[in-house]
Amino acid sequence: MTIIVDAIEIRLRNPSLRLAFAVLFGFLVIAGAILGPTVIKDGVENFQELKRVQSRDYAGPIETWIRPWMIQNANTMIDARGALDWRVHDFKFGPCSKNNLRQLPNRDLREVIDQSCQDLSRIQNAHGGECFTVSECNITEATKDEIRLVIANLDEVFSGLGLAIPYEVDEQGAIP
Repeated sequence: MTIIVDAIEIRLRNPSLRLAFAVLFGFLVIAGAILGPTVIKDGVENFQELKRVQSRDYAGPIETWIRPWMIQNANTMIDARGALDWRVHDFKFGPCSKNNLRQLPNRDLREVIDQSCQDLSRIQNAHGGECFTVSECNITEATKDEIRLVIANLDEVFSGLGLAIPYEVDEQGAIP
């Protein structure tokens, strides 16, 4: 028996690399067995909570946020200083996608938002040459007026349905 104890003492004083890895592996297996179920359970619960928060039931109705979103992106296009500002969003996807617009309860609202998305997409594609380089964007006033007309049509329908008061720009150019 003392021969075995002596052999273990020698190995512990001068451990080989294989013994060091074996001890490390044993430690990780024991720690994983103790902590694994808790970590997995917490991860599953947190993932389920995240999915609940991201669900459509938890988010506000589309009609409450799509108009400000479209106006913000349209204003970014008007004030574009480079190609990234001009192509701030692709108006065929995301909030403007057909699946997203189907959520709208009002047909008139659905049609005006769809038309506004199509108009902004058309303007982006038709006048993309004015904003071709990364460092410079020369958007003509006629193009800016087209974008403003899309915003005005959107405001008209939303305010006609009693969902919004149109944005007005004060003397300093700030939206109140």
